[in-house]
Amino acid sequence: MTRRDFDAVIGRLAEAPSLVSTDRICLAYTAGGRVPDVDRSVGCELRWRGSVVPWWLAPLRFIAAANRTLFEITEARELPTFVGATDSCFTVEVYSCPRPLLPIVVQHLRQAGVMASPGEVIDQDPAYFELKIDCDGGSHESWLLRSRHGSACPEDLAAIAHWADEEGGQADFVSTSLSQPSVSDQPVCSQSPRALVTLVQKTDDDTGDIGRGDPAWLAPIAGAIVVALAGVWTASEMGEPITLVWVSGWAGAGVLIGCLVALLDRPGPGTLISRFLAVISPIAALLPIVGVAFGVAAYASNRHHPGPYRTLSRIAVAESVVVAVFYAVLLLAYGTSGRL
Repeated sequence: MTRRDFDAVIGRLAEAPSLVSTDRICLAYTAGGRVPDVDRSVGCELRWRGSVVPWWLAPLRFIAAANRTLFEITEARELPTFVGATDSCFTVEVYSCPRPLLPIVVQHLRQAGVMASPGEVIDQDPAYFELKIDCDGGSHESWLLRSRHGSACPEDLAAIAHWADEEGGQADFVSTSLSQPSVSDQPVCSQSPRALVTLVQKTDDDTGDIGRGDPAWLAPIAGAIVVALAGVWTASEMGEPITLVWVSGWAGAGVLIGCLVALLDRPGPGTLISRFLAVISPIAALLPIVGVAFGVAAYASNRHHPGPYRTLSRIAVAESVVVAVFYAVLLLAYGTSGRL
């Protein structure tokens, strides 16, 4: 879909009376890229923010496309402003749903983790509307749009989805009407507390696939360049001559690191960081104390992603505990006698 068609869809959606009303709310979720630079002055309130980069690697958040945000669009006419502020984001999801769902959605994101999506809750209500926006390429001049709505979705929102499909004439726009939501036809906001708890907790094993990024073959090249430059800087700081052998050795190390990144950065459950931690945690587990920290970090970042990496991180935790106990027994048995 071109910029012209895209702006037409967003503009018409912003004019829909049912997008924001006394009993309905508009929520916008972003994944990847920077946090949109919007605030209450333009009718946008940040309700939740997360990052796939753990807190103890916080500096990486400035260079990694790892942010996740949930905004409430309080003024429907400001929807184009919000969408325009999300140019750096990989994915943007716009929802319209009954207003009582807001606290349930926020609770779900806090409990299920950053790889969860508001749609896992909102889509259970038959009155929901969803528009998912994916940038088709780095120029931000073409988009892939997918629209879904429930059987009880207001007519004006459902009509926008069908209008965009028919008038836009774009094969990359998919409009789907779900007549039977996966849980029940009863609105989520009117279900029992027990049902809400089950709904919020049902995604503990969400796969959380790695999103789109640069091609994997670029990793060895980038690794070689970055590490080679680091080698040149190290040699200059140490006053050592910068030789071809020296630079080649550092570049070779960068290629190996890049190959590891390329192998880990493949479609599937988890993130690049969580997979990397899972792979190195069995080796790090051989170190006392430090191994336990690596194992716990690996499991914490993979616990919502079923698959080999979560299994590997669990093994690493057990291994690190055994190694730590072994070293503790050695210290207690021989450390005080001075025989070690």
